[in-house]
Amino acid sequence: MAKYYIGWDVGAWHCNKKTKKDKSQDAIAILDERQNLIGGFYEGNLKDRILETAKQDAPDDSEKQIKRVKYFLETLFRECNPDSNKEPDYSNDEFFIAIDTPLGWPKAFRELLERWSSSNFNEFASLDFKGSKNNNPLLTRQTEKRFGNPLSAIQDQIGSQSTKAMYLLSSFKPSRSSTGVWKTQCPKCTIIETYPAPCMRSLEFLEHMKGIKLEANSISSSDKFDALVCAYLAWCFNNPPISGSDLKCVQIDSPHDNIDPAEGWIFTPKDYLDHTLAISYTKLIGTKMDGLDKLLLDIQIGIVLSAKKKRNPDADDWAGKYQNLFTDLTLDICAKLMETLYPSWFKKGDETKENQKRKKDGKYSSKDNLEKFRNFLGATIDCLKSNATNKPRRT
Repeated sequence: MAKYYIGWDVGAWHCNKKTKKDKSQDAIAILDERQNLIGGFYEGNLKDRILETAKQDAPDDSEKQIKRVKYFLETLFRECNPDSNKEPDYSNDEFFIAIDTPLGWPKAFRELLERWSSSNFNEFASLDFKGSKNNNPLLTRQTEKRFGNPLSAIQDQIGSQSTKAMYLLSSFKPSRSSTGVWKTQCPKCTIIETYPAPCMRSLEFLEHMKGIKLEANSISSSDKFDALVCAYLAWCFNNPPISGSDLKCVQIDSPHDNIDPAEGWIFTPKDYLDHTLAISYTKLIGTKMDGLDKLLLDIQIGIVLSAKKKRNPDADDWAGKYQNLFTDLTLDICAKLMETLYPSWFKKGDETKENQKRKKDGKYSSKDNLEKFRNFLGATIDCLKSNATNKPRRT
């Protein structure tokens, strides 16, 4: 019996890469048990395949499930690995699918829709919130509040992606085995939701992702990269850390007791960094790189540099724990990395003091400010190397 780990970065129903308006598409990555990428990536629009999946018919629900799940899985393996003559054993193999789109909507929002549809306007809970959308129960799920300022299916134009995945999964008629986990019996599928952004704030997750085996320079878009992150999260979900085991594993955060099962759960690494340390890792994708290891290393260094820039006291501890990241670090490498991650910092803008106070663009564009920034980077590198040297090496 083999196991397969599928990552799906969901595009909108009508996504089309040929138009400038639609920049995001469906992307699929499949890993085997040894973290080998099977075939290559798929990137396109799965809309027609999803509609065809839902049309697969059979006399009863159990046969429908078998036919539909198998049809969709066959589609994914054929799209990712079209030249292979070997197919999974859909009757016995196991499949774990991690999906990057909301698979649940806020409880208060669902109640509002139900009451509006039925004209039952009595006893609806009054709203009392301040601040960002994170505090508005109509817009944000409990599981999303962990990430600082996540996307909302209602506010942030990802409802199309959400309904697309939900429509497909509903056609499977899965059972909810626990909060945030859906299963089908044949083929044996376990389906969860994840979110690549917090995964990219876990140095441990990034470090272990370096074990994935794929061809150099094969990640040409952020959609493909997010699909790979999802696939590896699926692998981590099914391979939790075991005491005494030599297998490198990452602890995944489990649903909390107060989570409404209908809202679902976003599975991410348990140990991820503060949301203010998020970096635009998509800017690194598509640049000249030596493969996945180099991309992940740049993201790790970018996170720690961002932490130092924001005077986060934990940055030195992270440097000590992951000292191998900083051994060959130079000022030029860091400067180039930061200019790629934060290009607006170096754009020349209005030089008036009033405008400089209102926006961050161009804050290092002047010669004096750029020199100050390079001095900061140099001091940061020395500090990181010093702390790394004085800390015990990771085991």
